[in-house]
Amino acid sequence: MPNAQCQHGGAASFSKLYLVGGVDAASNYTDLIQVYDRLAGEWNAEPLVLSQVRARIPCAISGGKMVCGGGITFGSLVEHATVEIYDLTAGSMDLAQLSLARAEHSAAAVGNKVIFAGGTDLQVQFPITCVPSDVVDLYDVVANTWEVGQLSQARFGMASAVLGDKVFFEGQ
Repeated sequence: MPNAQCQHGGAASFSKLYLVGGVDAASNYTDLIQVYDRLAGEWNAEPLVLSQVRARIPCAISGGKMVCGGGITFGSLVEHATVEIYDLTAGSMDLAQLSLARAEHSAAAVGNKVIFAGGTDLQVQFPITCVPSDVVDLYDVVANTWEVGQLSQARFGMASAVLGDKVFFEGQ
């Protein structure tokens, strides 16, 4: 990887692995989108970057679009609602907003939908607390529309898995 980073988002499509944002080796937040091309056996930086530097950004790919949303910038304790919708074919990026700024949430793609679920709503006051969220944002990549739903209970730090046409979220 050309730029070492951690706490980044990631997604894979066909022969490419995308690593998005995160924190670099000098502890700086980054807006880079790095791509590993398995067929070429090499890393490249995408010409497009995130609209904001941030870490812990869940991403998923559906319909030729990588959708990355939310995340956090720890130094300022800011959670983000920004969503980047990266058209992998056209090489263009559009912006949208989650219904709730959050981090520690999960993303998955099923069919033509990308789903962002749960997470934390950081309450920046003393003591700093993380309030679990039950919010689910569903983005339809074909219709370019958003819906808001709800988990059965508020959760964060979840794993997500797709089985057939269903997404399962498991976590705290």
